[in-house]
Amino acid sequence: MPALGRVFEMRYWTEDSLAENERRYPSIEAFTVIDDTAADVNIFNIGNNHRMHSRTWNLSRESAGITILHDTRLLHLFCASLIDEQSEPDIFAQIMRAYYGRAGAEACRAYFDGQIDINELSSEFPLTELALINSIAVVVHTDDQQSRLTRLGIPYHRLELPHPSRPLPARVREPTDQLKLFTFGYISSNRCLAQILEGLSACRDDVPFRFVVAGEVAPEVQLDDLIHRHRLDDRVEMVGFLEGEVLDRHLQEADLVFNLRNPTMGEASSAQLRIWDNAAVALVSRTGWYAGIPNHAAIMTEPGREAEEVASVVKHLHANRDAFSNLGPEGKRHLERNHSPDHYAARLGTIAEQTHALTRPMAPFALASRCADEVAGFLGKAGWASLFGRAFDHIDALIPPPPDAFAHPANRKSRDSSAPE
Repeated sequence: MPALGRVFEMRYWTEDSLAENERRYPSIEAFTVIDDTAADVNIFNIGNNHRMHSRTWNLSRESAGITILHDTRLLHLFCASLIDEQSEPDIFAQIMRAYYGRAGAEACRAYFDGQIDINELSSEFPLTELALINSIAVVVHTDDQQSRLTRLGIPYHRLELPHPSRPLPARVREPTDQLKLFTFGYISSNRCLAQILEGLSACRDDVPFRFVVAGEVAPEVQLDDLIHRHRLDDRVEMVGFLEGEVLDRHLQEADLVFNLRNPTMGEASSAQLRIWDNAAVALVSRTGWYAGIPNHAAIMTEPGREAEEVASVVKHLHANRDAFSNLGPEGKRHLERNHSPDHYAARLGTIAEQTHALTRPMAPFALASRCADEVAGFLGKAGWASLFGRAFDHIDALIPPPPDAFAHPANRKSRDSSAPE
């Protein structure tokens, strides 16, 4: 928020308890209804957790704006919103067919019949297009789905997810042989908790450890059953949601933090940035955004080998408590070099200036793309490419150029000055 305030004139609203939020954010206002004239540009953050993002997505349908995709695969969002909450499976099926044709319709039927699960459906049919129907630009934090998103014709921008780096208190290790293991966040089935517990079960008789699980665990994970099955009732502690300072203290005291994802939903991990900020050592999956983490900033595990590699790393750490001591400081330096909030806010300001004049480019581009897919079989590949290219050229010619900068007055530049990079 401070970084954004140095670039834009910001207003913040909340639908949560105003009194509770005002303690942390004194300038926040109670949200009533969105007003198209209240701002030069709206910025919508959308991810695949429907409880956090359904309302934001519905607001984005009412007013155009820049869409920041925390996840680039959003099928979970729309499954939960349309099927679980609104009981509209027919509408969901129609949407799948509209965006993906016969292949989408057949995959949807297979999902309804229980032949494939939601993660398999999401990998091929992410339904991210539905979140962008009113977008004037899209901002992502990973390269996942890049080719698919750029084909939509919306201005596309890749920024590194931001997180501030704060001073750390000196770490004092408790005089104990017991390892403190930790994980946190919204823990759904792709967080590999079942595999983590299987790996810990394999070394429970050789390694003294305490595994603390913080946050909310999705019901499908069946955590209690997993703990009992792996004989870990006396080793696992569930502490629920933790406030920021308490969470940071757990991270600073942890010998190892599990941050596995398999499959990934195309997200960059805010949890990993917080782990780095607290100079903690993380075990991550070699998949998606996580696969690009430098070897000096985290420990990697191969998808499909999580259980055995969890056991191996924990045993190695017990034998040598300093085995990974360099990873924490290196991770914090990586955070400071690559995830600056000030750099992110400046880039976002430039994107907003460039795209301010666009109103609703997504609808015509999506229509051109859909029509091209439908006629591709009749025209052949060469004819399809020619027709599709001409359609994009004509649509692009109708979009007006952006006006002068509208950012914070202190951040405006003259016509002769260069825009921030």
